[in-house]
Amino acid sequence: MLFAGVTRALVATLIEDIRTREKVMPVPGPVVSEQLLAVARGGAGQTARLLERITPQLDAAGDTGEVYAGVERLRRTGTGAQRQRHLWKKYGPTRGFIGALAAETVPARI
Repeated sequence: MLFAGVTRALVATLIEDIRTREKVMPVPGPVVSEQLLAVARGGAGQTARLLERITPQLDAAGDTGEVYAGVERLRRTGTGAQRQRHLWKKYGPTRGFIGALAAETVPARI
């Protein structure tokens, strides 16, 4: 839901900017890549700017709570790749790693 919500809000924000004739300046690809990497690595400033910019569209779609919760979860627990690396460091190439990975993957039953 996090990726879908953010993507939907980004597209809706761009459409609204075009509709209201906001000046939209193209950003060079390398700059976009650099900023996306900063956000992915936990760049709090970039994440806050992104959320501030897209929150009106998140609100309009009813996605604000889900997206903010997803961002908080990423901040708290890291990305899937980060969690996998942590388990690999902890267990190494053992059955313990496979068990821990499965436990992380399968949602807990309520």
